[in-house]
Amino acid sequence: MRRRVLAAGVSAIALLALAAPAAATTPSPAPTAGKSQPDRIIGAESLSVDEQARQRVQEPLLTLNNRLHDLAGKAYEAQFAGSLVETRTNTLTVYWAGPVPAELARLGGSALLIKPARFSRQQLMAAAQQVMPDTALTGTAAAAGEVELAVDGSGITVSTGDLASAARGARPATAPETALLNRVAATRARTGIPINIGSATPGTPGVDDTRHADNSPYWAGAEIDLLGGSCTSGFSMYATGAPSTRFTLTAAHCPGYSDGVSVTNGAGSPMGTSDFVHILNGSGTPYDLGVVRLSSGKSNAPYIYIYEDSASGGIPVTGYATAGIPSGGNYCVHGMTGVNCNLLSGGQLWHCEPGHCFWTIAMNALNSNSMTWCRGDSGGPIYYWTGGTVVASGVVSWSNHELGDCSLTGGASVVATAVGMVPGLAVVTTSAP
Repeated sequence: MRRRVLAAGVSAIALLALAAPAAATTPSPAPTAGKSQPDRIIGAESLSVDEQARQRVQEPLLTLNNRLHDLAGKAYEAQFAGSLVETRTNTLTVYWAGPVPAELARLGGSALLIKPARFSRQQLMAAAQQVMPDTALTGTAAAAGEVELAVDGSGITVSTGDLASAARGARPATAPETALLNRVAATRARTGIPINIGSATPGTPGVDDTRHADNSPYWAGAEIDLLGGSCTSGFSMYATGAPSTRFTLTAAHCPGYSDGVSVTNGAGSPMGTSDFVHILNGSGTPYDLGVVRLSSGKSNAPYIYIYEDSASGGIPVTGYATAGIPSGGNYCVHGMTGVNCNLLSGGQLWHCEPGHCFWTIAMNALNSNSMTWCRGDSGGPIYYWTGGTVVASGVVSWSNHELGDCSLTGGASVVATAVGMVPGLAVVTTSAP
C-alpha cells in the first residue's frame, strides 16, 4: 500500500476488536461466484516487456530483503538502518548499525552486501520526530515539510518551504523557522546525528471524486467514498482471531485521521466505518494508515482490479512484504486514476502538514515522462510482481501534484506496518485465511 519501527504499546481495544468483534457474530455470506475467485486471473502479461523484465530481475532481491528481516528478529528493529535494491549489479545492500549476526552475513551469498551504518533507523526516526513535531509548521507559510532518513544511516535532511535560505542567512528567519532551526541545532548537539537543511515542494494527501463502484466481496483498487470525497480501496485484510471479520486497508487521511467515519462504495452503498486510525496514526510513531472495518455480512477477496469491472479479471495477491519497502525498488500501483509500474522507492520520510505528521516511504516516477498517481488514488494498493502474482507492499499516501491533479513524487505507507502494529490484523491472500 515495509517492517517499520513499530510502537511498543498497543491499545487493548485493538485486541478486543480483533478477538471478538460484533461483526464476527454474523457469519459472512458466501461470496458471489466469480467475484471471490475470478474467471480470469490477470498475470504479468498485463505488463509491458520492459516492466516484466524489471519485475523479474528485482523479485529475488526483494524476497532476500524479506528473508533477512524475518531471520534477524528483534535485532532488525534495533540495528537496521536501510536497504537498497540495485538491479544493475544484482545486489541488495543492507546498512547495519553494530555487529552483524553471522547467520545474516551468510544469507544471500554474493547478492547480499551488508555495510556498516553510523546510526540505526530507530535512532534516526527518533531524531526526526524531535526536530519536526506536529506543531512545527503552525504559523508558517509552508504547506508541508519532510525529514528524510539517509538509507545508509548517515543522518537526516530537514526540508520545508525555503528553510534553506534562512538557515544560510540569505534572509531573516521567521519565528517558527527560528524555532525549527533551534530544534535542529539542539538535536544535532544531543545525538551527534548529522542534520542537513533542504527545501521542500509542498505536498498534500489527495482526495477527490472518482467513478467506480464495488460490492462484497470487495477487491483492492476500487472507489470508496467518505467525508464528501473519494479514495481508492487498499488491500483486503482480516482478523486472525475471527476470520469472518474483514477490513480494507486505507490511508489515515482519507477518513480525516478519525475512527468511526462512514464509508461507502462509489455508488453510495455502505461498506463500513474507519477503524484503527487511533493506533496506526495516533501513536508516538504515526503512519498514514487505517482500515475500513467492513459491516457485518460483508467480505473481501485477495484480488486487485485491473480493468473497469471484475468480470474482466483480477490480479491475485499471494503475500505481503514482511520487510517493507527498500530503497531502489520498482513498484506498481493501482489507483482510481494511476495504474502503472512507474514507482521507484526512495528513503524513509517524516512528512508534516499543519497539525499532522507521519512516516512514509518516498516514491518517485521511474520514468519522468509519466506520473506516479493522482488525486483520488490515496489508499490504493502498491505491490510488486513475483511470477504471475503480486506481493502487497504499500498504499498511496501523499503527493506533490507537479502535474496538477497528478504527481511525479510523493510518499507511500507500508502494509507491514499495519500488520505489525495491530495485533491479529493480517493480509487476505489466495492461501489465507
